[in-house]
Order: sequence, then structure tokens, then C-alpha cells
Amino acid sequence: MAGDLLAQGFGRSRESATLEYALPSQTNLDSNTVDMDRERAAFADNALKYESTLRFINGSVRTMLDAMKSPNQA
Repeated sequence: MAGDLLAQGFGRSRESATLEYALPSQTNLDSNTVDMDRERAAFADNALKYESTLRFINGSVRTMLDAMKSPNQA
């Protein structure tokens, strides 16, 4: 059965994944092309998205737990 699913393409994306690289804005004296400002901005963006996702999930779980409580436990 698992072989049939893999043969049908189950678990694979329909579009082939392509790697994308950021073009360096300028090189440093040591030939390092990592743009620290861009990396810091991407890190801050990911941290914000992560935190907001955790808050959303936490709120959803808290709501579900409140809904599952019996009326005399409130």
C-alpha cells in the first residue's frame, strides 16, 4: 500500500522546489557576502511570526479547555 501511494506521487509537491539565493548588495573586505542587516530583519520577522503563532495557538487551546470544563468548575 505504501508503495502504491509513493508510485502515485503521494507526499511530493506538484511543483519542483527551486532554491533561491539573495544577491549580495556588496562584498566586505573579507569577501563575506552575508548582509547582516538583511539577516537581522529576516530574523526579527520570523521571531514576530513565531510569537504571534504561539499566542494564537495558546488562545485557541485555552478557549477549547474553557469550553470543555463542566459548568460547576467555572
